[in-house]
Amino acid sequence: MRDVVTLNAKLYSAFLVAMLLVFTLPAASSASTEITIARPADSTILDPIHGNDNSDIWVCNLVVQGLTKSSADGTKVEPELAERWDVSPDGITYTFYLKEGVKFSDGTPVTTDDWIYSYERLITSKESVWTDSFSMIDKVTATGDNTLRFKLKAPSPFFLAATSMFCASVMPKAYCEKVGDDGIAQNPIGTGPFMLESWNRGEKLVFAKNPYYWKEGLPKADKIIFNVVPDDNTKIMQLQAGQVDVITYVPFNRTAELSVGRTKVYMPASTYTSFISVNNSLPELSDPNVRKALLYAIDRDAINKVIYNGKAALSTGLISPALPHYNSQIKPLPYDLEKAKELMSKSAYPDGFQISLTFTSGNFNELQMAVMIKEAWSKIGVALKLEQLDSATVWSNWGGMKYQSLLNALTSDIADPTQFGNIAISALGRHCYRSDWSGPKQQEAEIYAVKANSEMDPAKRAALYAKVQELYNDDLPLLPMFYVPYVVASSKSVTGFEQNPLGVYNFELLSK
Repeated sequence: MRDVVTLNAKLYSAFLVAMLLVFTLPAASSASTEITIARPADSTILDPIHGNDNSDIWVCNLVVQGLTKSSADGTKVEPELAERWDVSPDGITYTFYLKEGVKFSDGTPVTTDDWIYSYERLITSKESVWTDSFSMIDKVTATGDNTLRFKLKAPSPFFLAATSMFCASVMPKAYCEKVGDDGIAQNPIGTGPFMLESWNRGEKLVFAKNPYYWKEGLPKADKIIFNVVPDDNTKIMQLQAGQVDVITYVPFNRTAELSVGRTKVYMPASTYTSFISVNNSLPELSDPNVRKALLYAIDRDAINKVIYNGKAALSTGLISPALPHYNSQIKPLPYDLEKAKELMSKSAYPDGFQISLTFTSGNFNELQMAVMIKEAWSKIGVALKLEQLDSATVWSNWGGMKYQSLLNALTSDIADPTQFGNIAISALGRHCYRSDWSGPKQQEAEIYAVKANSEMDPAKRAALYAKVQELYNDDLPLLPMFYVPYVVASSKSVTGFEQNPLGVYNFELLSK
């Protein structure tokens, strides 16, 4: 009987210890890490070769990857899916040695056929605005299972930088041929850390962790959710209430209140350049005197203080100081109302005219700027009708040249000024970035830009781009406004948010 009691006592003690362990040891977590980001606009198209707005491009970078990538400071090119590369002495042939064992998010292995298909789709497209940036490519071939060779038509000073662009990413040939352009636009498949899970247009995009991602243990987050919240006040209240984790495009006048308590503010360096698009095809805006008068009439220093808390810099054009070959000798036009009136008197519209200024509804910065511009231009006889539209309509009107003037911005996607030359200067490149700029100075600027695209000597190339910027600044087909840092706010629990000056999101380490 004693032995039985002792045994029962031992069993009971063991039971108590076991139960204690159950209740004191941490339970295995089954909860996933989700990061919700509020941004002002939805994406339109997620096909890497056809997307052209930052709301498309920056999220595409979560899904697709290229041979190379831009560095964290946005100034250099680093390996991505290529381990390394060789360049022939004549600068014509580039050989890339690919990482082995990389898979797409659907589990299929990446092959050289996928790479060749992806590049040929890009360089033969008749609709992509990015095709011109790869016109130096003559042929892409495979020289082994993990070796890709590019033969160029001529040496190119920016080819390597171009390979880091989102549009030069690899996608599965079989999938793309099966679903076609429309299917790719709705759901691209790539090798990036995330894959598209769902897209409720106008409301949110959901990206899930890529289970086949080639970097072990990454990404840290299980899901990234992008909510569309056009109104600045709404997204700020959502962040403060803990309904979202991150908000983008934060108004500068709200940064102080978001820098305390449970939230924090980031201001990454950027190539973001704001400007006023003006439709040069309109008679009133075809005269350079009028365009210069409009810029002289704006007190940009006052706008900088009111909207950006003085943290922006006055712009001289579309090439940012963060890019190579920026012409620092060009100085911003100062506020000079008398000079503006003098230029108007020399134009065909000495008594002024009426035009509209289009901007995105819900954007407090743009609303403030539009109101200040309206007041400024009224002093030289230009009556401005303010037109607030949803972002999709704004960009549709801009793309179709159905606007008169429009608040706009541009960021570079590569660590090189080539995009400026190919898009803003070229009459074929979106009609000089939808400005419809024409005339002798446009033609001369395009000649210099074309030469710069093939000049291998850095000093000579800088001189060519300096001339391009001088001509652009003299004719002002677009009205330069500011060089602006990115402004992002998040909960203090969020870690690993990275955005380089080119706008590229690196969310591999994003977590909370």
